[in-house]
Amino acid sequence: MLQQQIMREIQGIPEDKLAEIYDIIHYFRLGLEKETEAEHQPGVLKGSLGNAFFDDLKLCDISRQILKKTENKIYVSSASAWEISTKYRIGKMPEAKQLLSNYEELLNEMGFTQLSVTTAHALRAGQLKIEHRDPFDRMLMAQAELESISVITYDNAFQHDFIAVIPGFN
Repeated sequence: MLQQQIMREIQGIPEDKLAEIYDIIHYFRLGLEKETEAEHQPGVLKGSLGNAFFDDLKLCDISRQILKKTENKIYVSSASAWEISTKYRIGKMPEAKQLLSNYEELLNEMGFTQLSVTTAHALRAGQLKIEHRDPFDRMLMAQAELESISVITYDNAFQHDFIAVIPGFN
């Protein structure tokens, strides 16, 4: 009976949101298993700072595994630090206080590579022929295109043929 109600609810969800719902269900179902993982894995932080990268319910298992593998070179744009800091300042992301106080240290501990914004990135972001107006997203798209790197996101705004997105949408 409850499963049927849940299925009816799921059928009413827009197609572009189903990946998020799947990940919530999947993560919930595997929650106990994830809690028993090894105490430390290379490239993985424990606690609230590590959660900023690995406990987002929207993050699928494929993306988590890509981030955790130390042999993968993971770039984090300085535009992301700018966006998080701005959202914290205006009150849209109050939980980011601890993350911001140790941001560079966290990136180093995770083994991530900082990707600075260059003039070429800025020029490309301004020239992208897309409707999306968010300057942070436009910068990430420009960097991904010019540096030939993929972006891990569920944001539909990134679905353009000039960049690769992980996970891809069907």
